[in-house]
Amino acid sequence: TDTDELLGLFSEGYKEALKQLLANELITVSEENEAQLNELTDPLGNVIADAELILADYNTVYGPYDDKSAKAFEDNGYEIKEIENFNIKDFSKK
Repeated sequence: TDTDELLGLFSEGYKEALKQLLANELITVSEENEAQLNELTDPLGNVIADAELILADYNTVYGPYDDKSAKAFEDNGYEIKEIENFNIKDFSKK
């Protein structure tokens, strides 16, 4: 399935978090928005930050790839969290 393929792109902790989010229908992933799980773009579509996992609907990011990305996420109102502290209860349906 597409979900299995998607999950295969993530390492264990992130994969488990994604599985829970998808199972609880807290996020939906399509071919169109799949890149948004790893890339933050500006209004023109340029990638301005990368991370292991981005939950745009919740302004939450896990594992920014570098300090520049971390700053870009913070500048755009994202909260940076550790995947080890992931808790499905922190997320609720919008």
